[in-house]
Amino acid sequence: MHRPPAFLLVLLLALPFAACGHDDSGIAGLPPLTAIPSATVPLTAAAVPSRAAATPSAVAKSPSQVVSDFYDWYLGFAPGAGNPLVSHAYRTRSELSPAFIATLDKATSSGTLMYDPVLCAQNVPSKVTPGTEAIAGETATVPMTSSFQGQHWTVLLTRTAGTWLISEIRCSS
Repeated sequence: MHRPPAFLLVLLLALPFAACGHDDSGIAGLPPLTAIPSATVPLTAAAVPSRAAATPSAVAKSPSQVVSDFYDWYLGFAPGAGNPLVSHAYRTRSELSPAFIATLDKATSSGTLMYDPVLCAQNVPSKVTPGTEAIAGETATVPMTSSFQGQHWTVLLTRTAGTWLISEIRCSS
């Protein structure tokens, strides 16, 4: 009977401990590497998913959805974080055009707002509701109402590179 040399047995026993103390965290910002299972799988074109199949379809949002997403965030702005206008938190929102962000910056620079230009009100309503959008080429309008009786305003959007962005809010008088 043939016996393996003793050093092979020691090597086989030591392999599981070889990675101890080794930093496998990977490159900053990337997940650590993980072991690949040793199952044998034939590598065919059908076995490798295409990039399109691996990522969800990037369906552009409708003007109404863009408006809903923005107002959901605005009304639900982190409790205790203050006012999204005063803190300029709106600057980070992808639903707003750069020109409209500049308009809000100008409106808030004076430090004394008589009303909220996003809500077209002095107080915060408990609810806002978008109406039926109207699209004309690269522009769209979404009529809005709130929980305040009789309050309404219009949100204007412009399509830029296939994405609808809020470009203006027109408060009704």
